[in-house]
Amino acid sequence: MSNVCTNEMINAPYINTIFDASTTFFTSDLHFGHKNIIRYCNRPFCNLDNMEETIINFWNKTVPENADVFILGDVAFSMSKTKIKEVLNKLNGRKHLIMGNHDRLNSLPLECFTHISMLDQIVIKSTDDEGNSTFTTCVLCHYPLMRWAGCTRGVFSLHGHEHGNIKNSEYMLNQMDVGWDTTIKNLKDGLHVDFGKPYSWQDICDSFTERMMKNNGKPIEGF
Repeated sequence: MSNVCTNEMINAPYINTIFDASTTFFTSDLHFGHKNIIRYCNRPFCNLDNMEETIINFWNKTVPENADVFILGDVAFSMSKTKIKEVLNKLNGRKHLIMGNHDRLNSLPLECFTHISMLDQIVIKSTDDEGNSTFTTCVLCHYPLMRWAGCTRGVFSLHGHEHGNIKNSEYMLNQMDVGWDTTIKNLKDGLHVDFGKPYSWQDICDSFTERMMKNNGKPIEGF
């Protein structure tokens, strides 16, 4: 797979391309350069430099260089294209962008992304210790969806935009906000997640499982 996004690839969805569970990660709403996001979302940073350094450090401790990271929108705000490129080049992995409301193609360094689209659907392949594989379909969008194809048949929906402001009880059980700020709010709710890190596929499965246990214990079809 190419490491560079070309103009021809913009808005061309993957549509069921398979990604390996062990090397696929998800995040959203990084908001690099957005001073007010520290206050709006009560982020534990004293300034933008502190926020940028912390996000980069947590990212690179979690994501290996050969991994795929899906950023579900809002990479930066009020930051120059040159500065965004500088920050993205410090982050490990191939970066796949799902466009958010603060993302503009003419202000983003497109060459830093392997792929850019508005909405996408991928398949995660998980392999156990005995070599048995399972496949889970995920719909990716910056915004939370009310319904999506296969939502009652085990297809997951991952999104951002809400900064963790929607209560888990208001979601379908196979829907999740993977925004950066949810790593703080999910910890307060007692859910499994590591502060400030992109979500691994295992993190997402663990969070879904814990939410099911808190709800009614019924498994999600497809698990």
